[in-house]
Amino acid sequence: MKLKNKLKLALVFIIIMGASFIPGMNPELFGDWECKGGKMCRHIACGYDTPPTIHYGFRHIIFIIMGLTFTVISISEIMKDEDNPK
Repeated sequence: MKLKNKLKLALVFIIIMGASFIPGMNPELFGDWECKGGKMCRHIACGYDTPPTIHYGFRHIIFIIMGLTFTVISISEIMKDEDNPK
């Protein structure tokens, strides 16, 4: 793998790591909420003995899908560059 492609791949993962802090700093922006757990929560994933947990909102799910899509596209472009040397 060329140095240029290694740097591109490193940059992709640096961006992912940086973006992973965004939802934790502002959960309200992503529609996340914390439930009390047990039968008090009406979320489908919560059962009778579920401990308090944080549920992802719709925007959080979209943020995850966007990150995964960006990663797959970026890595595939890097691999394509490896296969087609100039």
